[in-house]
Amino acid sequence: MNKIMTYFNKENTTFVAILVVCVCLLAIFVAIATSSGAWPGTDASSQILSALAGAVVAAIITLFLLMGQTASEEKKERNSKIFEEKLRIYQEFLQKLCDVVKDQKITPEEEIELQFQVSYIAMHTSSNSINNISEQVKDIVEKIKRGESGCNEMLEQLFNIADTFHKELYVVKDDKKEDPARSNTIDNFHSILVPKNDIDKYDLALQLKAKIHPNGSKQWIWNKSTLVHEYFTDISEKGSYIKGKNTIAIDLLIEEEYTIRVGTRKNDPKETEKVAIGIDGEFKPGNTTLTGPHWHIHKQLPKSTSIDEIAHIMENLLEKVKNYRNRTFPLK
Repeated sequence: MNKIMTYFNKENTTFVAILVVCVCLLAIFVAIATSSGAWPGTDASSQILSALAGAVVAAIITLFLLMGQTASEEKKERNSKIFEEKLRIYQEFLQKLCDVVKDQKITPEEEIELQFQVSYIAMHTSSNSINNISEQVKDIVEKIKRGESGCNEMLEQLFNIADTFHKELYVVKDDKKEDPARSNTIDNFHSILVPKNDIDKYDLALQLKAKIHPNGSKQWIWNKSTLVHEYFTDISEKGSYIKGKNTIAIDLLIEEEYTIRVGTRKNDPKETEKVAIGIDGEFKPGNTTLTGPHWHIHKQLPKSTSIDEIAHIMENLLEKVKNYRNRTFPLK
């Protein structure tokens, strides 16, 4: 009986067909009994037919309850096994990624191992998720191969990979909105990488980040001592702002004094001059290592300036830059 029910559970169409056949047989049974005059009635034959009809109905109901219960149990067991397998593969992938990058170099053998590990997660992961994971791995690997100074900073990429795995495991709806709590969590864990001499600057940057409302900009901390805000200006085919070379950056440098600088990701003094005149009416190019001529110096404040005052100045500037961006690069 269990084998028969398992067979029927393989296809929904089979299940529906059985239901239709059972209902038709019951209808035929009742029709014959009624046309023959044997049912309804009070004699023994009619009572027997009534009992048979009730038994048939009960059998049909029991059959479908058992079939539904079996299907549900099989589905739960299958999902449980898939979940365990996916969790194991995802954990092994992260461990392999750690083994590959922890010595800050990638050997040909490790490249092969990582490729096979990627193939394992591809079996249980959607194409969009695989694409997102590939972008994060690409960022990590390229930094290491180029020997970049911040190649050991990969928390952002690892969080993105973990988020993707979480969505695949728990079927969480993908939320495209920026999550401030997530950003703050990454910044807090970044303190692991901050040298002892820079920890005070980094802590101050965290306080300022929490205090300053980003006003639609992308807000993050760079080099442990610079609070960055970016306004994207390039426009996608869907009519939304995306990151590009024309991105406007507003940096708050925490050094011997506070320096607020504005520029574009093109690092072109002429492009920066356009932005500077648009927001301040004048262009004051920098002349130091930190603030070269491709930056506009908006303000320089003494270290004694309060966090509240800095937040007020930064929020006013962000409003100016946002208005300039919206005027100069309006959405379609």
